[in-house]
Amino acid sequence: MEATTSTSTSSTREGVHTFLSAKSYAGRLYSRFTVCLIIINVLTFVVGTMFVPKYYPYETPFPCGPTCDAIVFGNHADNSLSFLHIGATSVLEIFTVLIFTIEFIARLWTADLESDVYGGFAGRMRLLMRFDSLIDLASILPFYIDSFVLRNTDVFASQALRMFRLFRMLRIDSRFDFALCLLDDVIIEQRAILGTACFVGSTIWLVASSLYYLVERRNTDMIYCGAAPDYCGDSVDTSLCTFDEFGFVNCTEAGCPPTDDYPEPCYNLFRSIPMASYLTLLNLFGEFPMINNHTPLGMIVG
Repeated sequence: MEATTSTSTSSTREGVHTFLSAKSYAGRLYSRFTVCLIIINVLTFVVGTMFVPKYYPYETPFPCGPTCDAIVFGNHADNSLSFLHIGATSVLEIFTVLIFTIEFIARLWTADLESDVYGGFAGRMRLLMRFDSLIDLASILPFYIDSFVLRNTDVFASQALRMFRLFRMLRIDSRFDFALCLLDDVIIEQRAILGTACFVGSTIWLVASSLYYLVERRNTDMIYCGAAPDYCGDSVDTSLCTFDEFGFVNCTEAGCPPTDDYPEPCYNLFRSIPMASYLTLLNLFGEFPMINNHTPLGMIVG
């Protein structure tokens, strides 16, 4: 009797492993189904941001009440699923997490059939450290944390966890990893060329940033006051600003003096090489930001 039960369990595990590996017709259908489910989840997450008045105070593409939100988006805790008392969620979210949770448990259950390396507790832990397993966890754990740990909070962390839904898109690559493996092979084969390209590109970036710093660090047209406090007014005439010997900007004459709270309300965008490197990088990618603000030498460098 025990032998029969053991044989039946072994047969079931082999069937589940074959199914999850997409080696059967049903498994291939399920694989395609999960790809569609992931794409739908990502699309609803992106579109759903247009139905949160706090962040999108404009007209929505179509009306979406509590029932609509409960079925698709799950933005509001007071939608039609509020009786579950697990915070903001949706039918689509619950269904997706349920499917992926069952799949994750099934993969752990049949891990040793994939390789003897994943046998036993230590083997399962080794499996959890794989890239695709980490992606699986990242796609389901935020739901449980948001629903059962942070369900009674209205903090940024709860909203930030919802961003992890986008990790589900990576599940597509982790299931169809031929392209990733091919990319690895190309990188390994061409590592010398890629290393040389990175070195040359970094050198050009550093040299260009240094040149920009030298010719623009005292250019008053490159003084930025966008984050200046209210007492500076709506606009600051940066031509009245001055530089000290260390490159710090003083816009007292322009009506924006430094204070204890704001020791430097305005600053030059090229005051250091690291700061110059950002605009330089944009330049190297084909953009030429603030071209009219550059000095003639700055334009030559660009």
